[in-house]
Amino acid sequence: MNGKKAKRIRRQAKEMLVGWLHTQIDKEDHDKITTNNILSKLSKQTHFFLQGKMTLAPYSFKWAIKQIKKNEFNG
Repeated sequence: MNGKKAKRIRRQAKEMLVGWLHTQIDKEDHDKITTNNILSKLSKQTHFFLQGKMTLAPYSFKWAIKQIKKNEFNG
């Protein structure tokens, strides 16, 4: 994957996470969450153990990138 495509995917992942986080918080706090500060608002833990395996934590930045790549290349 080239750099332009990777940059576009990262930008899209941030926008997706901002949209998701806006559904979880009050409307008054929507202006506090932007694509510029979304990574500081999310949990720093990106992985966890589940049934003896390490998996990606849902709604982490890495998880969002993986979902975008999976959907982009499969359909």
